[in-house]
Amino acid sequence: MPAPSPPQRRSDIKLLIGSAIAVLLGGVVIAAAILAITSGGGAPSTKRPIPFGSEADIHARIRDGGPYNIAGLSGDDGFWVAVEDHQVVALLVKQPKPDACTLIWRGSRNTFECDGKPVSSRNMARYKTFTGTAAANKGQYMVRLRDVVPGPDGPPATGG
Repeated sequence: MPAPSPPQRRSDIKLLIGSAIAVLLGGVVIAAAILAITSGGGAPSTKRPIPFGSEADIHARIRDGGPYNIAGLSGDDGFWVAVEDHQVVALLVKQPKPDACTLIWRGSRNTFECDGKPVSSRNMARYKTFTGTAAANKGQYMVRLRDVVPGPDGPPATGG
């Protein structure tokens, strides 16, 4: 079979280059669409209290299955929701100094542990919380993610 003539090679090269450019442009358009869709929401502002669901539902879930973790808004460790004195509390996973430990729930032992040591939730730092009363947030469990307070019994005693 004879070799194609030079004009046919040129048209084949033009077709290949045109196809490659079309594929690249299509990829750029798809990437731009993905970025536009995913960047619009963002995390809610922590300047105001944030609703995390119906307080009654959260209380029932804890009663039926024990404390559970709510992931942080920006991929951080979030907080544990637990019941303390018949109130839902939001306990920090990463406890601040002086203890600076990681709080976890041990369901098999029915207790919280901070870096492997059993602790009372009453000694753990937490976010300020309240139940929403305004129309938009009525009955919602509201958490002030900027307001960290110590537990009612203060930080845990350290052995010395």
